[in-house]
Amino acid sequence: MNGVEVRFGRMMPADRGLVMAALDHGEFYLPPREMWDVGAALESVKAADAVLVSPGMAAHHSSYFSCSSAPHLVMRLNWSTSYCFTFGYGEGRSGPAVTPQHALALGAQAGMVALQLKTGSESNDRDNALAFAHIVEEAQQVGLPIIGEAFPPRDGSMDPEELHEYVAVTSRVCCELGAVAVKTFYTGQRFGEVVAVAQVPVFVLGGQKCDTVMEALKLAEKVFAAGARGVVFGRNILQHDRPAKVTEALKLVSRGGVTASDAWKEVGGEER
Repeated sequence: MNGVEVRFGRMMPADRGLVMAALDHGEFYLPPREMWDVGAALESVKAADAVLVSPGMAAHHSSYFSCSSAPHLVMRLNWSTSYCFTFGYGEGRSGPAVTPQHALALGAQAGMVALQLKTGSESNDRDNALAFAHIVEEAQQVGLPIIGEAFPPRDGSMDPEELHEYVAVTSRVCCELGAVAVKTFYTGQRFGEVVAVAQVPVFVLGGQKCDTVMEALKLAEKVFAAGARGVVFGRNILQHDRPAKVTEALKLVSRGGVTASDAWKEVGGEER
């Protein structure tokens, strides 16, 4: 057993799926108002298993993560134009933003690294893949697990079939390049194929904010039923007026066999 296995094993709950709250939006665009005060946002998701943040926010809020009851710190290690939604970028260019060594020094339990393929440029795809592989190699040398993020170079540009194919292929590439888990989109009824082909635990991202909390919880219910090992929700937790209850409800759903409706009732959520 090595440091990668130790850190990743400690982060994963033994009896249910992982619930991770994403607060890294400000690294790429002005986040929703509910995420402007990162300290308050972190306090509201303290029941989560892990929190995804940027290097700067990890440094600014080290006292939060130093508490024994705090969620595990997952840090985004590369920077990609694909997440700068308000800038209109379309080339899907990525590069390292922080080294695995520095992430460990800031207290990270794991790193998140995006991989964009099918950018329209073979050389850009090659550069993205090699940059991903290089970060994973450095991370393995210091014992930091890397979660790959299979994300299209242009969000919303693919039809459902194309997105499914992209997610399946890119998730497997993340695994082949050394990722210990993959974060990606739920692709519907065929999502079980993604789980099967990825060869590593698959976490599902929340994407755009759902219209209701029940819609978000039902999404989680579906992805866990399809074999996902975790969810990574940002707006679908933090833009609700009771993010702590949403977090607790997601943890109940992650056990499997607990419906979204029952989970929401159990945490005392309102019918909506």
